[in-house]
Amino acid sequence: MSRNGMGIRLAAGVALALLTWIVVPTRSACSGLLVLTVDDPPASYQGGRGRVEGFSAEVVREIQRRVGSTASMRIMPERRVLHTAGEQPGVVFFSFSRTPEREASFHWVTRLMEKPWVFYFPAGAPETAPEAMKHLRLGVVLGDIRESYARDNGFTRVDPAKTPELNIRKLLAGRLDCILLDPQTLAHECKQLGRDPRAFRALPSGVSSQVYLAISKGTPEAVVQAWRRAADEMKADGAFAAIAREWSERLKKDYGIASKPTSDALIFSTPSRP
Repeated sequence: MSRNGMGIRLAAGVALALLTWIVVPTRSACSGLLVLTVDDPPASYQGGRGRVEGFSAEVVREIQRRVGSTASMRIMPERRVLHTAGEQPGVVFFSFSRTPEREASFHWVTRLMEKPWVFYFPAGAPETAPEAMKHLRLGVVLGDIRESYARDNGFTRVDPAKTPELNIRKLLAGRLDCILLDPQTLAHECKQLGRDPRAFRALPSGVSSQVYLAISKGTPEAVVQAWRRAADEMKADGAFAAIAREWSERLKKDYGIASKPTSDALIFSTPSRP
């Protein structure tokens, strides 16, 4: 056979393989995806034996079961997850806020949570005048949407750290004036550190975020739709609500975290201003 003939057959074979993956979202295609998340307790965090645990992780595992994905979840820094999802197809990622700036960059599959953003100060710290807030040493998580929020809204002394735990330690050590976090993460980290959450004074920011499961662009549309259908089915048949209720009760009992489970999202409560 001529080289031209072999080249034509090879090109045809590749095209057929790609067409099969695009048109028929097989279980094997879904299992070949990369599933990423971030350290965002109690939604997603590293549990025992390297297993990713948390409310969102449990929801995503059930979606994986329904679409036939056996990929292991991996926790990575937020910037790295966003870079990976922005550069290659076949990346499923979760525990990320859906924002206007990110809207066109990814396929947004389903909502998981709603969480309020809260400024936390040491309990004994003096009240800060509103006009002085933007000049405080503010701790945020590197690459988190709240880092962008702080910089875009004129905070002049933003000090990012890799994890919420590091921000809490820096606040307690007097290296920060306040941190911008959500109440469920603060409560979870305080328990891990053996700290009382009452050691902090909460000042609600008035902002909350909608947290989603998303898929990178370039992923075959049929695969994206398979994940969307599985998520929609979970919310329709009560599976999502059951997981949300279980975690809402667990978080209240173990961490004192208040939340409202619904059929569409786990909605965390905003702490009252003292």
